[in-house]
Amino acid sequence: MKIEPVKTAPAPKYPDKYNEEIRRVLTCAKPRRWAVTPLVAGMLSASIALSLAGCDVVPGKPGATGYGVDSGSEGGRPVKTEFVTEGAPVQSPAELSSLETPDILEYITLGEPTPCPTPYYNMLIPLFEYGEGTGAIGCVSIVAPVFMSEEEAFAIIASVFAENGMGLSRGGATLEDCNLPVTNIYEWKDEEGCLNTTSGSLKPDGSLDEENLPVAFVSYKDVENWHEDTGFGMSVSSYNVKRAARALAGNNPDLVVFYDPVAGSIDYDKIWEVHKEDDESEDDYYARFDALVEESRRVALAESEHMLRLQVEAFIEWLSTEG
Repeated sequence: MKIEPVKTAPAPKYPDKYNEEIRRVLTCAKPRRWAVTPLVAGMLSASIALSLAGCDVVPGKPGATGYGVDSGSEGGRPVKTEFVTEGAPVQSPAELSSLETPDILEYITLGEPTPCPTPYYNMLIPLFEYGEGTGAIGCVSIVAPVFMSEEEAFAIIASVFAENGMGLSRGGATLEDCNLPVTNIYEWKDEEGCLNTTSGSLKPDGSLDEENLPVAFVSYKDVENWHEDTGFGMSVSSYNVKRAARALAGNNPDLVVFYDPVAGSIDYDKIWEVHKEDDESEDDYYARFDALVEESRRVALAESEHMLRLQVEAFIEWLSTEG
């Protein structure tokens, strides 16, 4: 057998030559754990982009797939070279595209093509603590905390995101197998200690549109719902909202958690000092009393709104440094 040098060697036919969609899929197919470090994810994307750029077909250049340079041709014009191997002949990209074959993406993704997912951080997102987030209520409260409703909180959170060019949609897919805090509204000691958690489902209050991250606002109602019934009860209930939010954020990756700052209260002791005037009717007196209560609530909520806005702004700043 006489050994002769190969005159023309076919270059590998990379899948990205067939359509641009494959480029998009490969660029997005980053391991989830690599998304934790932006530098690693960036280097990966750059490597893929550079590799794909090197596979482009430039007719007439040595090594271009399906083409060679005919040294006998005038000016070295590129001519198409048919590569023959044992068995079925190798077909050119143009010939492959004309065949009725399944979408090439199925061979790349091993399944149905999916849009590029927004990469999660796959890490615990810190809780940004602004506001004490504690309060107690009972049958008689001299100084009653002013809790924020979930509707009020969502409006504030969404407005801060909108001011920073980010969209927050209401609700979102239920998160299964979450680690939910186990609270005790009758507990008064060790309020800064760590809470135990239990597995359960969580319906987020919202979802960040671009980042695709679920957002949860912890209210006093949540603390009440997570209360573990021990058969013991009191007439006064204590709500440490910040402690519960800290446990929720510290045990559930990729969950953005905010909480009710509970930054103000209503001092009923001072309001009760307001007496009925001699020429004042009962209805007018109680209307004046209710107006004082509402004014105190408005002032307290204004301070809570300020603290909640600081929480959201701190998260946005953190997100910009991590992204």
